[in-house]
Amino acid sequence: MTTTEDRRAAASHVLSAKTLTDVQLPDADATTTVRRLRRLLHPDGLAGDDAAWRALDALASPHVVAAPAPPAGPSDDAPLELRVGKRCYTLGALLTRGDLSDLYAAGPGQVAKVSGPADADLLEREAATLRAIHAPDDHDGPRARLRRLVPALVDTFALHGPDGTRRVNVLERADGCVDLRDVRAAYPNGVDYRDAAWMMRRLLAALGTTHFRGYVHGAVLPVHVMINADNHGAALVDWCYAVKTGEPAHAIVAARTGWYPPEVLAKRPLTPATDVYMAGMCYAYLLGDTTTGEILRPAADTPREIQAFVRSMLIEAPFRRPSDAWALHEQLGDVMRELCGPPTFRPFVMPPRRATT
Repeated sequence: MTTTEDRRAAASHVLSAKTLTDVQLPDADATTTVRRLRRLLHPDGLAGDDAAWRALDALASPHVVAAPAPPAGPSDDAPLELRVGKRCYTLGALLTRGDLSDLYAAGPGQVAKVSGPADADLLEREAATLRAIHAPDDHDGPRARLRRLVPALVDTFALHGPDGTRRVNVLERADGCVDLRDVRAAYPNGVDYRDAAWMMRRLLAALGTTHFRGYVHGAVLPVHVMINADNHGAALVDWCYAVKTGEPAHAIVAARTGWYPPEVLAKRPLTPATDVYMAGMCYAYLLGDTTTGEILRPAADTPREIQAFVRSMLIEAPFRRPSDAWALHEQLGDVMRELCGPPTFRPFVMPPRRATT
């Protein structure tokens, strides 16, 4: 008979472990160990431990037998098959290279982020953050519907190769999306303020969901903000830099230091106001005025009400800067109604990309 003491002992055993080997029971292999502990820790059971349950899944999921490192370039002709227990992922075309990881196609509706050995811990942070943001919560109300603005984590595991251990995060793919750099490339003088408004409201909704869960994204940059021109969808991606509210940044995008508010570079605690500042930078970037270099301001032909809204997001002192992304989301909606009347769907066209040779 399983007792409360048995469950508490199992929870303590799992929460103190760092690897799957640490939790392995002396009379069982890894698979049997995980099965037994999951029964003990199931949160629906008497005195079950939800935190330990999630910790066990995190320990078990990354366990992968040695596999070759992913190819250095596009892999359409030589896909790489990764088997993780009963799960199998086929890494196909290299979609993009980032500062911390490479992004590969990984089946219908999925992408795989593969870190270098030195940055595996940052992808672990991303996985933990996405789990927390997407965890069910009866108190979310209508905000739960907005989690589609944040990609869901499908799987995470380690990839052991000759050059070290990498981390692989398999994520839902934001099909049909382009990032804000693509938008500015298509509209070099900036987008119409009416188009920029819906993009910003989607971003603020994503941040509101994030902050409600107790996290700060920490890297709200144009490359990480995706929009769908056809259906006005959006997604905030790359959660490797995220921290819990009140923690300092553990990493930044070094090539974009001018986009960060002062508290980040001073290594002070990050708050929702940190993300608001960077969202304001993205808003100004969309509107087109980059003449001031790193400090961006909205274009001169943008309505004064929008300019004032952007400037409020770019206040340097974090304690004076707005910090409630949901309130800003609603405020921007009110401003746009005053300027343009009731909301209507306004088609946004992304010109086709020119072929390159």
